Amino acid sequence: MRYQSVVEPLPRADTRPLTPQPLYSQVRRALLDHIRNGEWLVGDSLPNETFLAQRFGVSIGTIRKAIEGLETSGLVKRIQGRGTYVAGVGSHVLKEKFTRLRAKDGGPLALGYELIALEKKPAPDEVLEAFGMLRGAEIFEVRQRLTVKGAIAGLEVSYLRPEGLPKFKSQMNFGQDLYPLLADYGLLATHAQDTLSVGVADSEVASTLGIPAGDAIMLVERLTYGMDKSLLEYRRSTYRCDAGSYRIDIG
Repeated sequence: MRYQSVVEPLPRADTRPLTPQPLYSQVRRALLDHIRNGEWLVGDSLPNETFLAQRFGVSIGTIRKAIEGLETSGLVKRIQGRGTYVAGVGSHVLKEKFTRLRAKDGGPLALGYELIALEKKPAPDEVLEAFGMLRGAEIFEVRQRLTVKGAIAGLEVSYLRPEGLPKFKSQMNFGQDLYPLLADYGLLATHAQDTLSVGVADSEVASTLGIPAGDAIMLVERLTYGMDKSLLEYRRSTYRCDAGSYRIDIG
């Protein structure tokens, strides 16, 4: 575990244009950039709040509010009396938080991702409404099949705004968990709202999931939000009922 000394000089933060974002949100984004760029690695302690306040030219209160957002997202961890440590921006942190499909006993599943299609297309009406976009606006549609030990478990269809995702198609050229990839673009998912229901597979869904038409399926609609509370993703998922359970935490 490395410790950052307050006497070690830190590179000055990149100069950013003024934005309508609150100051603490801009500082939080800058801290995230430094973590992503490897200045502070997993297990490192962050410099103390006084030093960071001087570093970024803001108040200690602003630093505390910025760090609170990183702590809520699981990127850093406060240890009473010792300081704040980097927990990681890696996929394990985000998967633990956002993967709700579990084994029947509630344990984790080793999920595989198969990319079916990635298109930039006019957004469907429900996606337009969710994002507050104008009719005719384009969206990225990502269709992925989920597998468990090679067996089909479900289908996830995610919609993402193209803004802020340059070269997304070349980055998303194989099946993968979306959240670590979005974090690489500085779009860190912090919380989501899931709506779970039960339906019946029609012929198209049955063919995709490899089940008989008429079988019960789990349907999940998800809205995923970032640190600034903006909508990052609208997702529609369809899971086989024999694929496992769906975990929902309350509180």
